[in-house]
Amino acid sequence: MGCQTDVDCENELIGRYILRFRGVGATPAEDVRLIRSVHGARVIDQSDRTLLVEAPDGELRRLMPNLSRWVIGDENSVPLPDARPKPSH
Repeated sequence: MGCQTDVDCENELIGRYILRFRGVGATPAEDVRLIRSVHGARVIDQSDRTLLVEAPDGELRRLMPNLSRWVIGDENSVPLPDARPKPSH
């Protein structure tokens, strides 16, 4: 379909985000339902207070003001060093 505006292009950028519940008590099921309802979102992993979500950046960040007890961050990956032995010359 393609982007019609800069906002549309921003929404089409899929990223992976870590959402952490910082409130008291159990993670609210309604909050998790709201996160899962984001258009294009896919919850990849869910633990007690953390979600790993793949979603369009603009869509997910627009939801965050409604989730004041949550914090969001980009997923970061760190490449592991090559542990294979190197031949000596």
